[in-house]
Amino acid sequence: MGERVPTRRLLVGLTVVALLAGCAAASPTPVPMTPALTATPSLAVPTPTPPSVTTATPVPTPSPTLSPTVAPPPEPDTLSPGSLVVTVSDQLVVRSAPGVSSKSVIYRPYLPTGTELVVIEGPVASSGYSWYHVTTISLRLDGGEVEGWVAAADHDGTPWITAAPAGTSADTGVTAVTAGYVHTCAIRTDGTLACWGADHDGQASPPAGTFAAVSAGALHNCAIRTDGTLACWGYNDNGQASPPSGTFAAVSAGGYHNCALKPDETLGCWGFNSSGQAVAPSGTFTAVSAGVFHTCAIRTDGTLACWGDNSSGQASPPSGTFAAVGTGEFHTCAIRTDGTLACWGDNSHGQASPPSGTFAFVAGGFLHTCALRTDGTLACWGDDHWGQASPPSGTFTGVDTGESHTCAIRSDGTVTCWGLNHNGQATPRL
Repeated sequence: MGERVPTRRLLVGLTVVALLAGCAAASPTPVPMTPALTATPSLAVPTPTPPSVTTATPVPTPSPTLSPTVAPPPEPDTLSPGSLVVTVSDQLVVRSAPGVSSKSVIYRPYLPTGTELVVIEGPVASSGYSWYHVTTISLRLDGGEVEGWVAAADHDGTPWITAAPAGTSADTGVTAVTAGYVHTCAIRTDGTLACWGADHDGQASPPAGTFAAVSAGALHNCAIRTDGTLACWGYNDNGQASPPSGTFAAVSAGGYHNCALKPDETLGCWGFNSSGQAVAPSGTFTAVSAGVFHTCAIRTDGTLACWGDNSSGQASPPSGTFAAVGTGEFHTCAIRTDGTLACWGDNSHGQASPPSGTFAFVAGGFLHTCALRTDGTLACWGDDHWGQASPPSGTFTGVDTGESHTCAIRSDGTVTCWGLNHNGQATPRL
């Protein structure tokens, strides 16, 4: 039956790989996130780091049943990088590399029918088969996702993986989107929440109910219910997912802390407070943006206030009046009342060197920044290693930046994402 195994020989386990080169999932480097609210911060992981992914032990002596002598069949479908696919053959083998050889070991266990996968790269022709590098969405081990190479079809053209049916990706309207470290959340038009990407701390498992706003942190999220109360979920080692009682008008999730705007325009902050980022100043405000170790907010007179870590000057705002603010890891950008952008702090990748023009919204990422122009088009700048700063064309109503991916809402209400996608964070699932 091709690259599959008998049921009685099915082994248990998964292979979890550190994913794409250059993306260290368990790196101590802080990771920025930004909310899809009035303020849109970028987050990074502080002292507590995400759980380490583990690599399953490969089968010591693989005995592949694939024949390396048969020519590869025609491609069953166009399975482009970032596309969502599903297995349609039981016990599909996952290999460490494309092809059938001693260099391509078999990982355990084998994927059952209906396993959802995200394509990372491919196809690659080897040993008479077309191979795709994939990672799972719903099948996990020790908080990680299975990653490896699978053959797309048998020699007779019978598919083993196929494009996921319509309805599992971005064909549903949303009113808000927010990008976390390696996950994303959105509010559907009916007010319910949808999240996708990494879920090892429950950050992609939102609560039921209807919501008016949502903001993604590094490994957690906070959202405002339609009755004004807060709900938070995901990683909670610093109390960041334990919100205060009361009603709120806006919320911004930082790396491991949050700040929210109360109806009386005062601020409340909670969670990790290593640099004073969760100690809000007194006074009244119209917007707030929580970064990794610093926070910025716009006072009711239009001036900026920032507090917390200032090692790169990210908490030293310029003078003047502003309409919006977005914090990155070690940089901050804000929109002046005349619509022009001002950025300050770390500029190692050009993330604090904004383009000219007028803007309506800005979101600071890890090492990149994106903003919505007043004509509805997007502009991004800074690090573009994974394509996170290369936005699509068209017009949009909102944008938010994660660690190495970006998501935006098109004018028709659909959501689109681009950049790093090793956990499915850039493949919307609504």
